Parts: sequence; structure tokens; C-alpha cells
Amino acid sequence: MKKLVLACICAMTFGSVFAQLNMTLTDQIDYAQDLSSLWGYIDPEDSTEYAAVGTATGVAIVDLSDPYNVQQIAFKPDQLNSNSSWREVKSYGHYIYSVTEAGGGVQVINMTDPTNVTSVNWAPNIPGLGTLGSIHSITVDEFGFLYLNGSNLNSGGPLIVDVSAVNGTPVYVGKMPAIYCNDSYARDNKLYTSDI
Repeated sequence: MKKLVLACICAMTFGSVFAQLNMTLTDQIDYAQDLSSLWGYIDPEDSTEYAAVGTATGVAIVDLSDPYNVQQIAFKPDQLNSNSSWREVKSYGHYIYSVTEAGGGVQVINMTDPTNVTSVNWAPNIPGLGTLGSIHSITVDEFGFLYLNGSNLNSGGPLIVDVSAVNGTPVYVGKMPAIYCNDSYARDNKLYTSDI
């Protein structure tokens, strides 16, 4: 039995090592600052693909329509001009949402016109909780709900925000148990959390 298990492990390792050989690097952008997150954005109008890159000082928007000549088309610094080693990004509809542990709430980046990218920050004072500031990570589901994990509110327990409105403006919906959440995954109206 031990030999069979060892043979299976060796076969899986061998297969996974060589499974990656079917990829080719077509282009890249080098950044002078630290990066912490990467997320895809597909334009709902024309299906152009973009990358949203979380950098130490903001979010870089990269046009991937020509994979052999990727171009950074915009850079949106956060409203606090902070320098953070942790910035996470997600997208829904025509918007990219960015959070950081440096504070400032949620940066909402409007991608309706990729040639003229704009952004605003959403840092509301939530009754009974306080003013939203730092956020460790962010999750988005297929229904347009953002889950703000590890924030300065609710002892870091997830906050639920609806961004399904046409203008992408976040609307506070509610909170999960007040247990610090490092990260989460949402699907089919269920939230799976990694708590500390």
C-alpha cells in the first residue's frame, strides 16, 4: 500500500511539473514599486480584456487586447497618496474596486470609458460601526456583492456591500459575525471565510 501511495504522489508531482510547459510569455511590464494583487476586468461592451494591478501606491490599468504589446493605459493613485505593501482589487460591471490596509475605504474606479478612467473613494460612516478606513481583502460574487474583509470595523468581520447598481456606487447592506476575516470566497449566496 505504501508503494502505491508513493507511486501516486510521484505521478502527480511529475504530471504537475510538466503540465506548465504549454505556456509562453508574450509580454510583460516591469514596475519599480511593489505589487500585491492582480485581477482581470473584461469590458462588458466590447469584451476587451484589462488587468488591474494593485501597486504600492495605487492601481495600474493594463490593456491586454494585444498580448504581444500590453500597455498601461491608466494609473489611479489612492486618495490618501499612501504607500501600502497590501492593495487588493476586484471588478464587477463597469467598475474596479480597490482596498488597502493604509485606509481610505474602497476606491471605485470607473471603467465605462477606458480612455478616461476616473475614480472616487467610498469611506462612509456606517451607523453603529464607525467610519470605514482600512480593509485587508475584498471578495466579489456573481450578484454584485462585495465582502470587505479585515477592515477597521466589526472587529475585522466581513462587511457586505452591494455594488450592482448601474453607477457602481457601493451601498452598505450588513455585516457578518465580528470575527476577523483574512480572506473569503463567495458563490451561490454562500460566503466561505478564512478567519483568524
